[in-house]
Amino acid sequence: MTLLPFDAVHFLVRHHNNRIIDMSGLSHSDYPEYVPGMGGVASTKVMGFGTRPVLIMVDVCKGYFDGSSPINLVSYNLAAKAPQSMIRLLDTAHNSKTPVIWTQTKYTNGKDAKLLREKNPALNVFMHGDQRKLSGYLDDMPRPKAGMNDVIMYRKYPSAFLGTNLSTILAALGVDTIIICGARTSGSIRMTAVDAMQGGYRPMVSDLMFALAGSRHKILITLSGRCVCMCR
Repeated sequence: MTLLPFDAVHFLVRHHNNRIIDMSGLSHSDYPEYVPGMGGVASTKVMGFGTRPVLIMVDVCKGYFDGSSPINLVSYNLAAKAPQSMIRLLDTAHNSKTPVIWTQTKYTNGKDAKLLREKNPALNVFMHGDQRKLSGYLDDMPRPKAGMNDVIMYRKYPSAFLGTNLSTILAALGVDTIIICGARTSGSIRMTAVDAMQGGYRPMVSDLMFALAGSRHKILITLSGRCVCMCR
């Protein structure tokens, strides 16, 4: 299988002049203690893209975009609009024949992530059979396409690497760059990005994700090589 460079995404990044669009609306002056370590300044190096990317869709589901959900993010105006931008990003990946990995949280019994769910009962929306049906795909979101190199992978914990075969999948695909899109910055996205870098991959964090605390969003952008600006 030949993987094509994610040219369309590169174009979009260049189109936005490599600017990081900060969803939180915070400026560097709000957290001056973080300024020395923020990406794009002299203390860090922007790694940039490799040549063989994969797009990872992290928990792109109704739970984060349905107003009735205990974990919804729709009170944030930009978060409410994110699904349409996610669809464009997904279409770009499919059109460029870039592999897409859908990683969804799914609990099948009461012992799955038991301590984590005790700490945050709202996560029970991901329990298999939950009557609220909030773990399902967004209504307007294209479903995974087997013929388009899409892979569906379920997990129990925030990082897409922990307790899964993601590393094996990435090795089989021969990728060097992981473009991460989904929810939430302070949890699954952050942990997946850190584990990706520790595993030797370039984590590219799409600015289509949201955290309840803007400072956490900023810290994650520092960890990644460059933010993929797809919000406008």
